[in-house]
Amino acid sequence: MKKQIAIVGLGLIGGSLAMALRGFEDYEIVGVDRDGATLDFARAHAAADRVTEDAGAAIRTADVVVLCLHPRGIVDFLSAHRDHFKAGALV
Repeated sequence: MKKQIAIVGLGLIGGSLAMALRGFEDYEIVGVDRDGATLDFARAHAAADRVTEDAGAAIRTADVVVLCLHPRGIVDFLSAHRDHFKAGALV
């Protein structure tokens, strides 16, 4: 069974990380972003196995969550989604 890595924020850093991790077959890479154009770009360039704007659903099943957000947005994201993380997930 594949482990799941959710990358929240598919900008330059998150998108690059997602694409780099695609080569590891033991992991499913889920990209998360709230911007439709960014999601379209990620889909077109196969940046992740799946892309979604539903952060709650993505992190609920992720074994590892990588936050590639603006530093000021990380605290807000964690506050808004603190009840969504899978038990034992590495954030």
